[in-house]
Amino acid sequence: MEKIKNKIKIEWIILICVALIMCLPLFRKGFIGTHDGNYHVDRIYGTVQGLKDGQFFPEIIIEYCNGFGFSWNLFYPPLYTYVGALLKLFLPSYTVAMKGILIILTLMSAIGMYKLMMEITGKRKISLLTAIIYVTAPYRLTDVFVRLAIGEVLSFAFMPILFQGLYNLFNKDGKKDYLIIIGATGILLSHNISTLLVATISVIYVLINITKLKDKKILLKLVIDAIFILGLVAFFYGPLLESKMTVEYVAFDEGFMMTREGITKQVVHIRQLFDNSFKPGRSIPLGVNGDGTKEMSFALGLQIIIPLLLIPFVIKKVKKGQKKFYWYTVILGLFCVFATTGLFPWKYVPDIVVMIQVPWRLLMLATFLLSISAGLTINYEFEKVDAKYISVAIIAILIYILPYFFNLDYVDFYDEKGVLLPTFSYINCSNFEYLPTKARNNMEYIEKRENKALILDGKGIIDNQQKDGTRMTFDIIENNSENIKIELPYIFYVGYNAKLNEEKIDLKESDNGFLQIEINDNKTGTVSIAYTGSTIMNITKIISIISFILFTIYCFKDKIYNIIKSKKERGIKVGEN
Repeated sequence: MEKIKNKIKIEWIILICVALIMCLPLFRKGFIGTHDGNYHVDRIYGTVQGLKDGQFFPEIIIEYCNGFGFSWNLFYPPLYTYVGALLKLFLPSYTVAMKGILIILTLMSAIGMYKLMMEITGKRKISLLTAIIYVTAPYRLTDVFVRLAIGEVLSFAFMPILFQGLYNLFNKDGKKDYLIIIGATGILLSHNISTLLVATISVIYVLINITKLKDKKILLKLVIDAIFILGLVAFFYGPLLESKMTVEYVAFDEGFMMTREGITKQVVHIRQLFDNSFKPGRSIPLGVNGDGTKEMSFALGLQIIIPLLLIPFVIKKVKKGQKKFYWYTVILGLFCVFATTGLFPWKYVPDIVVMIQVPWRLLMLATFLLSISAGLTINYEFEKVDAKYISVAIIAILIYILPYFFNLDYVDFYDEKGVLLPTFSYINCSNFEYLPTKARNNMEYIEKRENKALILDGKGIIDNQQKDGTRMTFDIIENNSENIKIELPYIFYVGYNAKLNEEKIDLKESDNGFLQIEINDNKTGTVSIAYTGSTIMNITKIISIISFILFTIYCFKDKIYNIIKSKKERGIKVGEN
């Protein structure tokens, strides 16, 4: 027993050490120059400011967009910003908080894949090797150190958790279905596009196991899981849908995020799948005349490619109980690779598919699926893998990968807080894509507008204006019009409320994309504005909180049942000490 414990400890130590080695650039002073890192660091800062403003679920960053308020969290899933805000309590700057997030997600990715492979094979050495293949995969590292595509980095961490739950449900006792809830919720609160991609491969996996849904226990657990997932993410997707239905926002404008014509130009050249370069650089376009040598890495990685070459030799060796899952990962993984290239007919795909923006996003799915395929292939080809061979493989992978880090770019343009200022820039406002369309089309007005309430139509006098974050009051001391229109110094987002003399009044979107109120019948008095959330927003937040409490109980239901049963057997009434 002691030997087994020691072996487990050694494997965990190796796994964590390799994961931390993959984080070495994060321990260096300064921050890595990435495509999207600036956006995401500033977003954590904005979330903290939202908390300071008194928003329980921070949505409005009042400092941004020239002090008129900007929202990321109504449109882009906010999970990492909450984690970053929590880490910032203990860390010196926002860039360090982001580094902390990336280290945590790297460890989660490694541990999650290890546990998934243990679920499938029950073999520690193979599980360790597969986890290392996964965590060292070039595209995952590209997501961290070149793109800092935080949504995809989060998805890399949650996909193994989701699929461990699915595999356990369809192939084992189903007692780990709570992992489906954790994995799916994590992805849904990470990245909208990644959610679409992961949902697709998850549905395909459920469909290839559809005959097992005849088992009422499995079907019931899937239904329960789905209810929990919907409840846990309601606080984000409820307001997102409400925003979409209320006002036109740039992010929802057809053709703004990506066009069919544009997506065909973002394909990966086949040789790039084997290119070992790992250099910082823009991914758009892929290079002059198809030469992508100076751009980011799209390589699958030799640690994935070499095991896949062994597939023809293991066809007859695949274990009966694992055949369906093995071929699912191989076929779907290779299809994802194929779909990144110009050989795939992107011109003819449905509009919803164009939402992924760039074909090479599919390398996220390919890396996940083919890492599993690689591990299983090695498992089938070498029934017994000696520890020394695993050690050699790990060393070879590290020698192959570590040179990638030498070309990383470091920047020093963050202030002492670890954020970028000024507050009116395309970086902290995500290229202004989450503005109302009217506001986005009127950027000069936003830049030059005074930060106070303005009378747009009618005659009157406003006085005693006091603005404090998302709260504001002012007095209408004179109103000489039957209908006076006043534009407030806030960009229009769902959740603001307005009152005149404590009586609620309607808020509309002005022609400039700001909040607007109309005062009728020559009324005067005190107007108060506050961001308190809409009815839908507040209801969905309550639903998510209740869902979280119930899910926690659900996770520990067996332990709770055993405690109650034990007390009853001892003749102790439930609730007594």
